[in-house]
Amino acid sequence: MPYKKTIKKAGKIVLYTLAGVIVLLCLFFLFINLPIGKKLVKNRVQTYLTDKLKTKVVIGSIDYRLPQWIEINNVYIEDQKKDTLIFGEQISADINMFKLMRGNTDIQKLLFKNIFLNVIRPENDTLFNYEFLLNAFSGNKPVGQVDTDTAELKLTLDRLIFTNVVLQFKDKHDGSDFNASIKDLDATLNKFQPDRTHFAINNFTASGINFFMNTYKEKIKDSSFALPSADTIKKSGYQF
Repeated sequence: MPYKKTIKKAGKIVLYTLAGVIVLLCLFFLFINLPIGKKLVKNRVQTYLTDKLKTKVVIGSIDYRLPQWIEINNVYIEDQKKDTLIFGEQISADINMFKLMRGNTDIQKLLFKNIFLNVIRPENDTLFNYEFLLNAFSGNKPVGQVDTDTAELKLTLDRLIFTNVVLQFKDKHDGSDFNASIKDLDATLNKFQPDRTHFAINNFTASGINFFMNTYKEKIKDSSFALPSADTIKKSGYQF
């Protein structure tokens, strides 16, 4: 009968379409795992971050094995005054890609190797040089706006590793500088909620920790209420 032939043809079309989609997905998966595919992914990510942050972003290379881990090498990000904000030789994460596609960020291990952070706040400014990063990825919410979203961030982190991480902090506005460095740090966590500032560490080892702080600017005295001097009180005739 004619309708049976139509159903048969439609079934073949559906099967051929599904087979074509599967083949294309396999070819795409194969391509992005080739060196040329990884280079293309790196260039796309670098261009996206440059446009998003409106500053210079350079990525040396991106390596990964889907769906298990991803590694970013030789990252350089400038602040909006063209000074170095971040330089990192290696940032790698063992991450569950399948959970990530469902909106859950499940990181088994996060490694930072040979990282330099340069945080600056000029004397005539109230903002630090990294705050444009927060604004770029938070939707540029107005300052002081209350976030009514009470849902917890779906992020877990099991292990955190630092190898030669240096933070240089210069706050010329308040007059305090410090340099901090960690040679080796290895921590396992059983709770990690940065949006709620809830952290629970199971095991923690660290070595080569250095910290130096310098305060060089006097705090501004509050002149809203000044006590009268003793001579002024005596001239007023008040007895004490």
